[in-house]
Order: sequence, then structure tokens, then C-alpha cells
Amino acid sequence: KVTQMPFAKRIHKHSFPLLQLRQGSFLSSSNLPSFLAKSDDDDLIQESKEEEEEDEERKKTALLNSCVGGIVMAGGIAGFVTKQSKASLIAGSSCGGLLLLSGWLVAQKKAVGYKLASAVSALLTYVMGKKYFKSGKYMPAGLVFTMAAITFVYNGLDALVADQESGAGTE
Repeated sequence: KVTQMPFAKRIHKHSFPLLQLRQGSFLSSSNLPSFLAKSDDDDLIQESKEEEEEDEERKKTALLNSCVGGIVMAGGIAGFVTKQSKASLIAGSSCGGLLLLSGWLVAQKKAVGYKLASAVSALLTYVMGKKYFKSGKYMPAGLVFTMAAITFVYNGLDALVADQESGAGTE
């Protein structure tokens, strides 16, 4: 024989969460169903997503530094081959090599890579910007000036963020 609960008790049983909601106690995670409650897995998933985004950003920066470094190095070699300019060879090889090194350091999660790239690209921006504005010719000084300025801004911002993160962790 199946007995049925009286209607008033059924209504009260189903309205009880609404009474708790009115009192403000229902919103705690212990009262929520398991599929609605925030779990430790949610925090791990969020941290994993943030790490993936940081890795993607680091890869982009490493690629930028490596590409600009390779172009600067190739330009220095081309300047030596076409005009016998030892200054182009030395400056292009050293600056390009340092930018390649900074790309490797950034890929290895070393914050010093951002600072190295910022310093080298600031130097290139200054020197090649002076040449570009003096001569008015875009090739090669204007091109290197543009690439170095972009690299400087990109790495400078990343260096500031890396400094802030490392400073926040030590306090």
C-alpha cells in the first residue's frame, strides 16, 4: 500500500530552499548541489588556463625576438658583403646574436630575456632611428628602426610585468 504525503508537507518540503535563500544561508557552497558548487578542480582548471595563456604569450615573445635577431644578423652580414662594412657585420652580428639569445632565454622562462631584448632593441631604435631620420631612407635604417621599436615596446611591457610578478611574490 502506497501512502502519499499530505499536500501541505510536500509544499513545505520543496519551498524550504527558498526560505533559506531569503535568510541568506542558502548561497553557501555547502548548500549548493555538487554540480553548482565551486570545487578545487575549478581552481586547477583556471590555473591551467592561465599557465597556457602565459606559455602562448612567452612563445610569441620568443618568436618575435628570434625573428628580429635573425633579420638584424642577416642585415649585418648583407651590409658587409655588399659594402664591405665591418661596422655592419660587427653591430648586426652582436645585436642579432643578443636578440637570438634573448629569444632563447624567454623560451626557457627566464625574465632576464625580456630585459636583454629591451636593452638591445632600445639601442637599435636609437642608433637606427638617428640614421633613418638623418638620411630619410627607409632601407635598411628605417626598417630596423621600426622592428626594434616594436620589439622594445613589446619586451619592455613584458619586463615590467615580470618585475611586478616577482616583486609581488617576495612581499
